Parts: sequence; structure tokens; C-alpha cells
Amino acid sequence: MRPELIAQALEHAKLGAYDSVVTAFKSTDAVHPAAGLTPAGNGMYEPVLGREKAEARRQVRQEVFFRSGQVYVFRTEALLLSKSLYSGSIGIVEVPFEEAITIDSLRDFEIASEYLGKRPIPAWLAQ
Repeated sequence: MRPELIAQALEHAKLGAYDSVVTAFKSTDAVHPAAGLTPAGNGMYEPVLGREKAEARRQVRQEVFFRSGQVYVFRTEALLLSKSLYSGSIGIVEVPFEEAITIDSLRDFEIASEYLGKRPIPAWLAQ
């Protein structure tokens, strides 16, 4: 994670425009939620966003961002009131997909290790 991401998130919150600011990456067509299916019972599945949105052509799908988990900034009052990661007005600091490595499983760790092993260590991280 780059330190400037934290600075950008804090700046967004400090300007008063947002109650919550998170880092997020833009989805690709392959990872767009409109393509997702969720169990509906009895071995059946339903589109996550409903049938109408699932059937929309890729060219007209709304832009979607996924939280990357690198930075979370919240206004205390909004967080205490909502008790949710998504409090009031939400802003993002966009990160490239390649930097949005989340590690929630051993497989994620292996993928991150392989990816990072093929790149030079950034100067800010090597300090």
C-alpha cells in the first residue's frame, strides 16, 4: 500500500465532502456484479442484482467499484450512528486493480506472493 492513499482518503474526509472514504478498484467485465449469481434454494440460482440488470448489455452497464480494504476513513459521528462501513456520503480513492490485493485465504496469499515476486520492490516500501 502506498502512503499517499492514506493522505488522499484523509483529505477527502477533511474537506467535509464524505462521511466515509475507502480505497476501491474499478471492476472489469469479468468481475462485474451484474454477472454474479447467488443461491436461491433447491439448487437454483438468481442474478445478484436482479434479472433486469443481469440482462443488460456490457456496453451499458453502470460503472462499479469494489472496496480494496487498504484504507478506511470514517467520521466518528457517522460511524457510531450507522454502525456500518458505509456511513452517510461515501467517497473513494481509486487504486489500480493490480494494487488491490486482498488476502483472505491461503490462495490469495499465494497469488499476492507470486505477483509481488515478479515486481521490483517500490522505493517507498524498501525504506
